[in-house]
Amino acid sequence: MSINAKHKNDFSKRFEFFQLIDPTFLVFSLIAINFLSFIPHTNEEQYLLYANQHFNPEWITGSLMATEFPGTRYLFELLFGWIVDSFGFEKTVFFGRIINFALMSFPIAVLFKQLRFSNLQMILALQIFILFGQNLFGGEWIFGAMEAKTFAYIFIFWGLTKFLKKEYYTAFGLITAATYFHVLIGGWFAISCLLTLLIQKYPFKKTVQLGFLYGLPLLPLLYYLGKNMLGEVPEYIQKVNLDYIYVYFRNKHHIGLFYDFEYFFQNHFIGVLTSLIVFLAFLKLEKLTAFVKTTPVLLTIKNLMLAMFAIGFLFVGVSLMDKLFFDLSGGFLLKSYPFRMQGLACLFFVALSIGFLSQKGRLTDSKHKVLMFLVPILLGSALVNVGLNIRDMVNYQSDTAYNEVIEYLKKETPTSSTIMVLPGNNSQMKNRQNDSFALDLMRRTKRDNFVHFKYIPSTPEKMYQWYQRLKIVEKIEKSPVYLNDVKKEFTINYVLTPQSKELNQKVVFENKAYKIFEIEKENQVGKPIPIKLN
Repeated sequence: MSINAKHKNDFSKRFEFFQLIDPTFLVFSLIAINFLSFIPHTNEEQYLLYANQHFNPEWITGSLMATEFPGTRYLFELLFGWIVDSFGFEKTVFFGRIINFALMSFPIAVLFKQLRFSNLQMILALQIFILFGQNLFGGEWIFGAMEAKTFAYIFIFWGLTKFLKKEYYTAFGLITAATYFHVLIGGWFAISCLLTLLIQKYPFKKTVQLGFLYGLPLLPLLYYLGKNMLGEVPEYIQKVNLDYIYVYFRNKHHIGLFYDFEYFFQNHFIGVLTSLIVFLAFLKLEKLTAFVKTTPVLLTIKNLMLAMFAIGFLFVGVSLMDKLFFDLSGGFLLKSYPFRMQGLACLFFVALSIGFLSQKGRLTDSKHKVLMFLVPILLGSALVNVGLNIRDMVNYQSDTAYNEVIEYLKKETPTSSTIMVLPGNNSQMKNRQNDSFALDLMRRTKRDNFVHFKYIPSTPEKMYQWYQRLKIVEKIEKSPVYLNDVKKEFTINYVLTPQSKELNQKVVFENKAYKIFEIEKENQVGKPIPIKLN
C-alpha cells in the first residue's frame, strides 16, 4: 500500500520526516495532541470519583451518589483509587492519560505495521478516525478519557495484533485480560473474533474450543457480577421499568436508538445508513473485495469489520422491534451496549479506505494533489484541538463565579452536608444525557449530591432511588414550593441554583452567576411523598 511511484519522490520530499519518526511515538503524539488535558472528561469525573470513594469510603462521608458497586471497574479502581486520593483529580487525569495513551500506542503502531502502512498513512487514518467522532453510530469512542474501558482497549489492540498473526490462543488470552478491565468491551470483541473465524471457515470445533478457553477464566468475574447485579428485584421497584430507565431515559445516545423516530432520524439515521453502505460496498464491490484479498491481514480486518457492523445492524433491528412491539421495554440485551464495536469498525473502515486509495496505480494526479492538501489540513485539525484544550483548561481555572461556589461550600458548610443542584433553564438540560451542570461539585467540595443525572447506579434498588430523586428535582424545577414537602422526607442541606432562580428559602451565598440556599430541616417527619414515576 505504498504511495504511487510516479509521485514518490515529490511526496517524500514534502513529508519524508514522517517516515524517520518512530511510529509508536507518532501515535502517542497524535493522540496526546488531540486529547491531553488536566480537565476531567465527564466519564473521568464519574469513574475516578467512584475509585476515590471505593479506596477511601470516608472521603465523602455517607455519600449515596459517590458510593457505587465497582463491577468490572474493580481492577481500575484498585489501581487508581489510591492515586487520585493522594494526588487529586487533575494530576491523575493528566498523567493517567499520558500513561494510557503511551500503552495504547505500542499495539496500534504494530497494527499499522502489519497493515503495511507508512507513517503518513497511519497518521492520516487515525486523524480522520478522530474527526469522524470515532464511530459512525452508537457513540462509542476509543481515545479521549482515561477510564476502565480505555485500559481494556490496550489489551484489545494487542489481542488484535495476535489475532491477525493467527496466534489465536495468545489473542484470546489478551482479550480475557481486556474483559477483566471492561466486560462489555472484551465480550463483544471476543464475539466479533469468533464470528470472524466462522466467516473465514476456521474449523468449527476449534472455534468452540477458543470460546470455552475465553469464557472459562471469566467464571469468577461472572459470578461476582451476577451475585451483586442480578439479584432478586424488590417488588416495589418492579412498578417502574428499570430497563427502560437505563436504556431510553439515561442512555438513548448509546443504546436506545429508537427512543422515538424523530430522535433516531436526528441522531443515528445517517450513521446507520453510512454503515450499511460501507458494509455492502466491502461485501459486494469487486474492486474492494479484490483489494482486501491481496493479503490475509486485510481480509481478516475486513471480516472483523463486517462482523462488527452485522452485530450493530442486528441490534438496530432489535431496538426497532422494541419500539414497535414491546413499548420500549429496554430488554433483549440492549443494556449490554451491543454497539460497543462500532468504534473499532469505524477505525477499520477508515484504514481500509486509505489502503485502497493508496494502492499502486490508483493515486492519480488529481488524488495526489488532494492528498497534498489533505495532509496539512488534518494535521492542522489536530493543532486546533490543542488550542481548544488549552482554552478549556484556562477557562476551567479562571471560572471565578463557580470557583467561589466551591470555596464557600468547602469552607462554610459541614462535611456531612447534602447539596441539591437545580440547573434551572441551563441550555444543557435540553439534552439531559449530556448535562454537566455542577458535575464536579461532589469531588471538589467533598459534599454529597442529592442526585445527578450522570451518576446512574448499576444495582436495581439504587437505580430506583436515583430515578426517584431525578423526578423530585424535575418537580421542584417546575414548582419550587414542592421543596417544602421534599425536605421533610429527604436530607437536603443546601440548594445550588443559577442566579435567576428563586426559592422560598434562605440565601446564604450569591454572586453574579449562582445562588446557594440553606434548607432548614422540618422537625416533624413528613408522610411519604407521592411521586408518580413514569
